[in-house]
Amino acid sequence: MLFSLVGDAAAALGLALDAAHSGTSWNVTEVYVAGLVPPILFAPLIGVLADRWRARRLWIVSLLAQAVALGAATVLPALHFRIAMLAVAGVFGVAASAVGFKLLPDLAGTEHLSRANSAVSVANSASGLLGPALGATAHAIWGSTALLGFDTSSFLVIAGAAVIAVPASSAQATVKSHPFRGASAGFRALRESSVIGPMLPLLIGLMLATSIEGVAGVFYIRDVVGNDTWYGYVLACWALGSIPGAVLAGKGSLKGRQGQLVVIGAGMISAGLLVAGLVPNGFVIAAAFIFAGLGNGAHNVAVRNSVHSTVPETFHGQAWAAYSAMSRASVLIGYVLGTPNAALTSRTLVIASGALPLALTLGVSFLLWRRSAGQALQVAVGEPEAGQEKRGSLSA
Repeated sequence: MLFSLVGDAAAALGLALDAAHSGTSWNVTEVYVAGLVPPILFAPLIGVLADRWRARRLWIVSLLAQAVALGAATVLPALHFRIAMLAVAGVFGVAASAVGFKLLPDLAGTEHLSRANSAVSVANSASGLLGPALGATAHAIWGSTALLGFDTSSFLVIAGAAVIAVPASSAQATVKSHPFRGASAGFRALRESSVIGPMLPLLIGLMLATSIEGVAGVFYIRDVVGNDTWYGYVLACWALGSIPGAVLAGKGSLKGRQGQLVVIGAGMISAGLLVAGLVPNGFVIAAAFIFAGLGNGAHNVAVRNSVHSTVPETFHGQAWAAYSAMSRASVLIGYVLGTPNAALTSRTLVIASGALPLALTLGVSFLLWRRSAGQALQVAVGEPEAGQEKRGSLSA
């Protein structure tokens, strides 16, 4: 998996660098939009397929389809064609992610699910650390064709591993109905989750805020540290912190506290971004990013564990595809809002990217505390627990 994630990050960077060298700034925008918009549009339908078709078969088909799309991009060097193939691969990438999420309890076993989600998050963090560095180096030596070829081979390797490792009986289709009905079921399942539902505004706000910083920070942090090399080192601090955060969140002792980890992680991310904006010092920003990354790693694992534990198994694929669509939509909007302008400087936007989710974290924490206190009071005065609303509980 890490092999493929690093390949994806490196190939996307290679195309972005090709677009930047093409002389048209909109080509860079095209690369990022192609990686976001098609998956957003198709994610709900893909989630339905993940729950209503044989998961193993759909996973293998999705992996092979990504290999075909990227292989075509490797062979034909036209920039716009390559960007189009990146979009196709992104759509099938959502399918592979949704099915992989659905298959994980079968493959890892429910007793090891938290650790498995931790390992997935560690791989994602490591790819964010290794992919850009390796991609930039390889692009300078061999160009984007080699990067696309590497990414193609990674999906072929994973597809082969899936054929061998995933039993044919694993995660059979769980719903027998027309595959394109109920595309909104994934969003509904997230809203009805006892943990994720009450925190959806916080999760969306957090994804939006980090995307705003992702654009504004390019200008602000580079201005603070003085050059591109140090900017890259500061960015790497986030991924560096997220790896131990993901490992710690996978500990068995935290199994019943996933909801709390979602909120704590969100608070750490928000605080880190706020400090980074308030203190224009490279070393302070690096330390703040390590702290925020630590919270980000724990937050991501806790979200995955919470969806697995509070959403019915029959909706796992749809719920995760819906979450992926919300994530990409938030990123797309954040990229637009995070562009500095005459009214809002890059530093102001970075400060806002920390202040917004911090306010949401405090607000959601207060509301959930009030609900939990109300439930505790009902139990104390002798009202029956059966049938009580559990949406306010922070335990997953």
